[in-house]
Amino acid sequence: MNSLIYILGFTYLLTIIIGLFGNLWVILSVVRSWRPRNSIGFLNPSDRLRSYIGALAVTDLIVILSLCLRCIYLFLPNITLTETNCQTIFLIDNVIRLASLTCLLCISVERLITIKKPFSIDIRRHCIRLLPYVAAMIAIILLVIIILDSLTVITTKDKFNCKQKIINYNAFKNVITISIPIIYIILTTFVSLNYFHIIRHVRRKFWKRKSRVCANNNRSKVPLVSEPKYMKGMTWAIVTVAVFHLICWIPYCIIRLLPNDLWRYFNENLTNEYIHSQIRPLYEDYQNYTLFQKIFNFKFLVMFVNWLTYANSAGNWIFYAALNRQLRSLIRATTERRKRSTLSQISSPLAMQQSLKRQVAQSLRFFNTLNSHKTLAENIDNDNIVNGILQEKRLGFSDAYQNCIETDSPSHNSTALRSTSNNSKNSKISLGNIFPKLSQSSKCSRTTSDAVSSVLLKSHPDNEKFIAVSVVENCCPNNVNEEFV
Repeated sequence: MNSLIYILGFTYLLTIIIGLFGNLWVILSVVRSWRPRNSIGFLNPSDRLRSYIGALAVTDLIVILSLCLRCIYLFLPNITLTETNCQTIFLIDNVIRLASLTCLLCISVERLITIKKPFSIDIRRHCIRLLPYVAAMIAIILLVIIILDSLTVITTKDKFNCKQKIINYNAFKNVITISIPIIYIILTTFVSLNYFHIIRHVRRKFWKRKSRVCANNNRSKVPLVSEPKYMKGMTWAIVTVAVFHLICWIPYCIIRLLPNDLWRYFNENLTNEYIHSQIRPLYEDYQNYTLFQKIFNFKFLVMFVNWLTYANSAGNWIFYAALNRQLRSLIRATTERRKRSTLSQISSPLAMQQSLKRQVAQSLRFFNTLNSHKTLAENIDNDNIVNGILQEKRLGFSDAYQNCIETDSPSHNSTALRSTSNNSKNSKISLGNIFPKLSQSSKCSRTTSDAVSSVLLKSHPDNEKFIAVSVVENCCPNNVNEEFV
């Protein structure tokens, strides 16, 4: 095997590892931090950006998987190819590259609108809602062109590589072949221009603010407003992203636009059809060539330019997710929240048994309280009648209840009394008419838990109205809330 194949294979494997693990990390992080909404138009800018970044990671992951197929064919040279294999690989490569560039375009437009028109609700609403539909329409049109172009891909005579067949209708061939790289150039240039326009807009706003401050302070020779640190970091980050896209895509598009006569001038066996659809680059064995001559061979240059498009998919997650401070903080917060939730749910069998015993004891205590109230109501039904209302009062000492102790210190009691009857009508009753002493002065004994005194009032048997009274102690001893349900 050619020694240059090992270099190419190592480069492919390194690209696959970086792109595979990075894009999987982004996809899982976006899914874990996802907050569902009705539609993408109703998401805030951060959620929309995460949606586009997640879609970009999915498309880049598929591009990396297509590179895995090329790597398999590279290390297994005895496997032959069919026209279906060549057409499928060609179609997947170009469609997913188009989807990746479309996601990059949406992200750049979203950022430009957010920075340039942050308070223009109408512009943001219309642009943001129409952006996915416009991008989808452009992608569908280009998809038809890519499908037509993939039908021209065939295998070589030895069935070890792919090429594009020559079509008699040169005009149709030129339109199909040239349109794809031209669209790639337009999308890449538009993405880069959006980022440069963001830098220009931010710097122009800064210089306007600086000129206003200097105009208000004419006596000061030293400018009071200096360039902030975040502007340098933002400029460097945006320029890096824009240059990265230009380096990865523009050489590939230029090579695809060069005519066959120019390729034959560099190499007799090198044609445009071979460059567009090759599966095994550097397949020929250059035994008489040195390593320097092999590397600077024009076919190696074609292979390197084609690899740059895969490197773009393998490195997008670094610029859009790993270096995105807001997304990283959200992922970190989601991970910590899930860890706390997981740790709070982990308990030993002994703790689970104790918790179950406490729940059963509380349930039994509740039913016991109901039975006690019922028995007490039947025993003193004929003894305590005041103004046609039967009073049944039970003061018990337990974990949840404490005795109310009457004192001479006045306290302001906020009383709300609700009575529920069969006709579902609510009425308020003054507590002072029922318990004069309690309305004048009342104070609950303080414990570690809230002290609660329950009073069950039963009206005349003919009306069948039940009123439950609760006196609850708050942290402040003078503030006693009396809630009646």
